[in-house]
Amino acid sequence: MVSARRGVADETDQPSTLSDEHAAEPPVKARRPVPVEPVALAAGFVCVVFAGFVLIHLVWAAGDTWGLEDVSGVRPQNPNGGLTVASLIGATAVVGVIVVTLARVGWLTTPFPARLVRLGAGVAFAWPAIGSLNPFDTWEQRAVTVPLAMALLVVARWHPQSQGPTALTPQRPPGTTTKG
Repeated sequence: MVSARRGVADETDQPSTLSDEHAAEPPVKARRPVPVEPVALAAGFVCVVFAGFVLIHLVWAAGDTWGLEDVSGVRPQNPNGGLTVASLIGATAVVGVIVVTLARVGWLTTPFPARLVRLGAGVAFAWPAIGSLNPFDTWEQRAVTVPLAMALLVVARWHPQSQGPTALTPQRPPGTTTKG
């Protein structure tokens, strides 16, 4: 039925179609959206794009040349072992960027010291930043490298200590200590 108050259907006036076991459950409250830190967005963007790069390099390492002509401008007639080795090295470097990015924002614990992770984040930023300055790049290539460089700059410049407790760092109960 329709309630006279607001002109909306009132749950108590309508017959229940749910079984008795569902009727006892409390209503689900709407959850407020959690604010997302810019560094989390940047790190997620970097990891998604670079995961695609890893897959493409692994396809090339397997011997397929799909998309290789678009990137290099040369159509390989007979792919050889050099393409496989170069693709595996490229895939390893890209996985390194993903690991450094995840470690920098605190989503991955690595055995490497924080200084090395910070240096790796700087190198990861320099890679697409310098690559975007190449005068022989097409605008399509720059459309990928410039946003990547900007996202990696956000990750590289982020200082976890100065941000205080955030959604990226787990909250510790009072009275607990950290190793150090």
